Amino acid sequence: MIVAYVHQTRWGRFAIVARPNGRWSAMFEDEDLGSYHSPIAAHDDLIGDHCFSNSAGLDTSEVGLPYDLGEWHRVAAQR
Repeated sequence: MIVAYVHQTRWGRFAIVARPNGRWSAMFEDEDLGSYHSPIAAHDDLIGDHCFSNSAGLDTSEVGLPYDLGEWHRVAAQR
């Protein structure tokens, strides 16, 4: 089971993280940029800069995030 998608940029780590309530959070470092019903919805908002602002003031559409979620590093749950 995928529990996170992660992509490192020169400005920091972006992630899309599964939550226990079934929702997904778009993250920049330790900042929660929004709650989503799916990882694809979180990804779409990150690459379009339609998420909450981050403390670094970055436009998430301009930081080099891959347009294909399949290009992000997938982190699976440990059994």
